Amino acid sequence: MKNPKSLYVSSVSRLKKTRQVRNIFLLSLLITVIVSLLVVLYVLGMNREIDERFPSGSTTSFSPSVPSTESSPVITEPTESTTESSTESDSTPSSETTGNETTGTSDQAKKPEPPPPENDVFFEYSGLLQSVTHRERDIAFAKLKQSVRAYIQNSSETRIGFFYSNLKNKEEFGINDLSPFVVGGAINLPINLILYEESRTGVLSFIEVLEYTKADKVDGSGIIIGDELESQYFLRTLSRYSLSESDNIATAMILRRLGGIEEVSERFAEISSIVDFMSTYNYIDFSGKQQSGPHRSGAQDLARYARELYFLYRTYPDHYQTMINDLSFVKEESGFRNAFSGTSQIFGKTGVNSSMKSTAEVSIIICQEPIVLSIIVESDSAAKSAVVQEELAKMVADYITFCYS
Repeated sequence: MKNPKSLYVSSVSRLKKTRQVRNIFLLSLLITVIVSLLVVLYVLGMNREIDERFPSGSTTSFSPSVPSTESSPVITEPTESTTESSTESDSTPSSETTGNETTGTSDQAKKPEPPPPENDVFFEYSGLLQSVTHRERDIAFAKLKQSVRAYIQNSSETRIGFFYSNLKNKEEFGINDLSPFVVGGAINLPINLILYEESRTGVLSFIEVLEYTKADKVDGSGIIIGDELESQYFLRTLSRYSLSESDNIATAMILRRLGGIEEVSERFAEISSIVDFMSTYNYIDFSGKQQSGPHRSGAQDLARYARELYFLYRTYPDHYQTMINDLSFVKEESGFRNAFSGTSQIFGKTGVNSSMKSTAEVSIIICQEPIVLSIIVESDSAAKSAVVQEELAKMVADYITFCYS
């Protein structure tokens, strides 16, 4: 007779194996179901993203994450239409009507134009090696600082802020770079820098559509000023207008989306706020008059913003590529372009304030070395300010060229 204990152990072992096989089967089935569900959700998510980025004739729904502020943005869906029209060229200021006979035309004019295809512009580094010794360069750098200082001190009836920063070897210096200036559209660079950061962190999306409201209407240059109220624009288009065209209304709409200038100026301080944009400053302008007011910046602040963009682009090239594209296509006249050789790349933002007789320019310049240059000039004429900027930029260009000659 077999040992009862052996029979019991054998029976338990068979039962244990049976349960293990069943558990493995159930676990495999569960894993298969979960993986299939994830694949389905991924495909649905990709389809939704494609529909959002490339809207068809049907209305596209946007669900952005909007900050909770008192001045929340107006974010709308594109209006349906059967034909395409350009808000930049065909739309005209509308008059109030009581009927519906013009509704189709008005809605068509207000529909957002899709952003044009991107023409990517990349940094083209020279790859050259410095040809002078470190001692020779130190002597040349000291002479550059002396020349810039003497030029600024001897420029009569002007007030000049200057800052140079080398992104390769960290050499930098400034003259009057801590002084407050009205910088006009040059402030659009840090505003859009904050906008891109909000996009990178998922707070907002460039495919959002914003509506042009009465509160956005401001005087000055730009494309939107000729469009109807309630016209719609993709946030990407507004950013391009703000940077490439210095469009004041586009910048106002961006500021509204970001929560207002007070909120945005606090973000400036995370990068540089030597001259606090919201503080009131008292100073003597180029003509000897006392000036007082907020919304000022400085040459070093502008340079720090450009420097921040350079390193963010190096870290997240795909995300900041469109901002670099916009800065490469700025249409305003640039003294920096005239000062540096034709092989140099200028990625910059200019700003002009006629009432304060102020002209500002800040640029990332890719020449023999990557540098940032910021020059702000107050004078009695824009032409004179442009000459000052070009001549100071030429001193920097000649210094860099000497180091590689």
